[in-house]
Amino acid sequence: MRKILSRRLVLMSALFALTLVSGAFAQTRRARTSTYRTRNLIIRLDTKTAQFRSYTQASIDRSPINGSNREDRIAEFITDFESAATSLRQDYDARRDVTADVQEVLNRA
Repeated sequence: MRKILSRRLVLMSALFALTLVSGAFAQTRRARTSTYRTRNLIIRLDTKTAQFRSYTQASIDRSPINGSNREDRIAEFITDFESAATSLRQDYDARRDVTADVQEVLNRA
């Protein structure tokens, strides 16, 4: 009887340990996936921002606001957004807290 209880206890302990290990593995895997997706999002943000600047500048060059104060304000808006996106990328790459950077990008959008 003691032998059966001892085996059950060992089996239960092993199952518990296995559950803990598999949970830790799943969390690590999710963290890697999240990191990969976040990095891709930041790269896309940089790429799309550059495309937006190029498209906007080309459109302004063909419009009546070319050379006006309005053009300058639009360019400043885009520059501020680019700066916020760059700061986000740099802080993310340096593994610093990016909460404020994300908020700044959203505020500039």
